[in-house]
Amino acid sequence: GEAEMVLQVIAAHRRIASSDVETFIDRVGGMRPNEIPFAAKRTADMGGVQRLFTLTARGQEIFRGLDLDGAVQRIIDGPAGVDTLIVLTENILSGNQLCRALEQHYFCERPPKPAFVNRNQLHDLPGEPGDFLEQCRTFNQVVVRSAAYTEGGAEKVRELLCAKLGIDRGSVTVDGVRLDDSDCFFGLTSRISHDAKSAVGYPFNRSC
Repeated sequence: GEAEMVLQVIAAHRRIASSDVETFIDRVGGMRPNEIPFAAKRTADMGGVQRLFTLTARGQEIFRGLDLDGAVQRIIDGPAGVDTLIVLTENILSGNQLCRALEQHYFCERPPKPAFVNRNQLHDLPGEPGDFLEQCRTFNQVVVRSAAYTEGGAEKVRELLCAKLGIDRGSVTVDGVRLDDSDCFFGLTSRISHDAKSAVGYPFNRSC
């Protein structure tokens, strides 16, 4: 019945394991002086990145020292000796959310759209349009650090970074626990029956 189908959907939900979160926190805590962290969303949004850090006492301590709300200005200022950008994100599934923020705001050379920035809780960009992108192009390496990712989502983010920053694939690293697409996308998972997907209105005839 309908209740059984709802239970199927709940049971198939893929959680990020606590060990994945601890690994993410350890990697961020182990950043070197030549690396600078950046997260797309403001900390006031209480987004996924911030929630990952709140799960452990050590994570909370590390998060306080990151000052992610000041990252955009620090990047634009171009601190000496920094050659690696660390992009922090809780996970990368389709990659659409991070790519949209980068392409339509952070890496955009046109004036920002306030409605888009505020709706998505993105950081304001000081200076002239394109200043942030220009400084990001000085980095030799980019590491996209997440708790978990799918290869398809990671590839989409990697391609955008290479295209916008003018760097090769070898200069972009995506780390975290790699997930199977079939565990992450409702239409692909085999852990939910066809009938259960139909019951919640999944459009099987849509083009992907």
